Amino acid sequence: MKTNKLQWHPNIKFRLADSFISSSLYNMLLPFLPLYFSEKHGTATAGILLSLYFVTGIITNLLFGQLSDRIGRKNTLVYMGYIRTFSFFIIFINSLNIYSLDKLSYIMFLLISMSNSISSPANQALILESSTNEQRRSLYSIEYWLQNLALFLGILIGSFLYNNLIALVFFGCFVASVISLLIALIFITESNSSKEMNLKKQNPLKEFRDNLITISKNNKFILAILANFLLLSTELQTMNYLLLKFSDKIKEINIFNQNFLGTEFFGILRAENTLIIVFLGIFWNQFGNKFDVRKTLILGIILYAGGFSVIVGNSNPYLLFIIMLIITLGEMLYIPLKKVIIVQHIPEHNKAAYLSVNNLIPKLAAVSASLMISFMDYIQYDIQFSILIIIFGSLGCLMYLKSVKGVNFNGN
Repeated sequence: MKTNKLQWHPNIKFRLADSFISSSLYNMLLPFLPLYFSEKHGTATAGILLSLYFVTGIITNLLFGQLSDRIGRKNTLVYMGYIRTFSFFIIFINSLNIYSLDKLSYIMFLLISMSNSISSPANQALILESSTNEQRRSLYSIEYWLQNLALFLGILIGSFLYNNLIALVFFGCFVASVISLLIALIFITESNSSKEMNLKKQNPLKEFRDNLITISKNNKFILAILANFLLLSTELQTMNYLLLKFSDKIKEINIFNQNFLGTEFFGILRAENTLIIVFLGIFWNQFGNKFDVRKTLILGIILYAGGFSVIVGNSNPYLLFIIMLIITLGEMLYIPLKKVIIVQHIPEHNKAAYLSVNNLIPKLAAVSASLMISFMDYIQYDIQFSILIIIFGSLGCLMYLKSVKGVNFNGN
């Protein structure tokens, strides 16, 4: 059954609009954060500060990601909105170079990381509670498309503004935070009707432990997030492998009589991926939504993981463009569906706790991909890496299929 987007709950419409505006402006900054820390604190210190920034987010997500289950989605978004707005204001003032507030500014970045880790599960739970099963395939497709458009616009604009107009970038992030806060205050309505709200405050460690025990008993949810981990690791590890290959082994690539460094061509491939999603995403997902979830899932993973297993063994630039197209078509089918599958296994209570655990998967996949770099010197042939990707992709597909067995995706 087709879903009318005009019938979506106002919470969904406002959250999608807010997410697009905020992501567009934040993506003007986030890709350049390592460079910013390096300029402000020195190269040696920058790595430590950046790692601490991400670790702070992970720990906060573990301990307080379920906060909105207790105090409500709206309250969580409002409180975190105040923290984020104040933090970006201080960072903006520091960027004007009127006062030297570099240390205080870094503390504000940590507060932003913490607030994002708490508000993200609340946002996801809000959308989940404000939608029906039959709406979610098209909803997550639109959300995925908007995220990529925001990424494309943010990086493009940020690359031109960063060197000479960094203060304008921070001001844009501050404005985005103000808009997000106003949306949460004025337009968002509470979606959590759980009786567990407003219970007596628990010790965060005990609450996390109790939630983890409960979640570990949900076998289909565990299968779905493990499958997500395997397939996301496939992408990240392949991208790292290609980057090292283009940097060390393929020094220069000729395309249409124009020479590019290997690293430059890698950037072009990544840009191709984003541009295809931006320009074809809506139409391709409408095609995919016509078919059964399981069939679409299998096709998406075959194109996605299968493409990654092939791309590592090729050096012909034109063939690489074609393979990246195939990977992207698979990605556009698979990524929205994985969200539909994962939320299908989240019970009515403790939604934010489940979503906070799910939010750890991209971080853990990034860690595994980083660790894999240390073993890449032992990979003598591309075929060895291709086999690894096929194993990861096959296991991920099987886990997803087992997690959706007997599940009805059409009910409310």
